Amino acid sequence: MNALQVKRSLINSGVDKLYHVNTVVTSLSFINQGGLLSRQTAEIMGVPQTPQSSDDIDREFGIYNDIFFDSVDIHDRAKRPNDYGPVMFVYSVDVLDTLTEYDICITRDNPIYWEDGMQDNEKYFSSEQEILFGFSKGDFNKHITVRNISVPLPFNYLEEIVIDDPGMEHIELLNKAKESIESSLNIIGIRVPVNVRKCSLNCSCLSKYTTSNPGYAYHRFKTQL
Repeated sequence: MNALQVKRSLINSGVDKLYHVNTVVTSLSFINQGGLLSRQTAEIMGVPQTPQSSDDIDREFGIYNDIFFDSVDIHDRAKRPNDYGPVMFVYSVDVLDTLTEYDICITRDNPIYWEDGMQDNEKYFSSEQEILFGFSKGDFNKHITVRNISVPLPFNYLEEIVIDDPGMEHIELLNKAKESIESSLNIIGIRVPVNVRKCSLNCSCLSKYTTSNPGYAYHRFKTQL
């Protein structure tokens, strides 16, 4: 589908922002290169990125060169840390206006559930009518994807960067990550707020960050591989 069709469908479903989440290492690579990168593009460019458990599946299904967005802040909705990292890039849905040369798709399900031999119309919604009846804002398994994008997706419509708060036990990791992100943004001349997440009382993230193996927080917040 084209970008304008997808944007219209998303707005009709109440989606006005798109969310991309990653680790600090990978996020710094995005900022240093001037925009979000597909996994394949980052690999070809040789910039640091944290391995993801979905990498092999993405290669298998030919989506390793795609950029993925969610329609909702998964951390906030699920009351737990996002699996992909503690740094969230919040874009206006208007970013799709700049992507008219790309195929923009919405997955019917998370690619981890795809099977060999599935056709594109089984993996993705193929019309605005299908999206109207099959897509709902906040469904974790339905991702908005920019297909085969081999250049950075600029920060023109980036509204905010949000970093998880891993608790006082890991305050040095948080401070260094936030400082590194703000410094990198300043170097490339991007003025966007970098905010520390304020979770509700029923969010389990603090417990996850403080009771998990100590390497859990370090892996997500470290600034270098």
